[in-house]
Amino acid sequence: APIGYRAKRGSKVLHLDEAKAATVRRVFELAGQGYSCRQIAAQLNAEGHTTAAGVPFTHVQVARILRRRTLYAGGYTYAGIVAERGQQVAILA
Repeated sequence: APIGYRAKRGSKVLHLDEAKAATVRRVFELAGQGYSCRQIAAQLNAEGHTTAAGVPFTHVQVARILRRRTLYAGGYTYAGIVAERGQQVAILA
């Protein structure tokens, strides 16, 4: 499951992981302030945030989060088709 969500085995619905959702919100906040992916990763690590696997962030993981804005806003993309509302709770307003 993408960071910020949990998935139960066999289920296609993503459930909010509030602790990691705060990390996702922080990534987008820093990006909005003009931070680069490397700077965001360094800031998250300095603040004690970790990935879903419990390891420090890299710029690659930050870029992956930023590319998934539609998902984090509550939308859903499949095969290039974007749906306004997915079944998951939106992390971003």
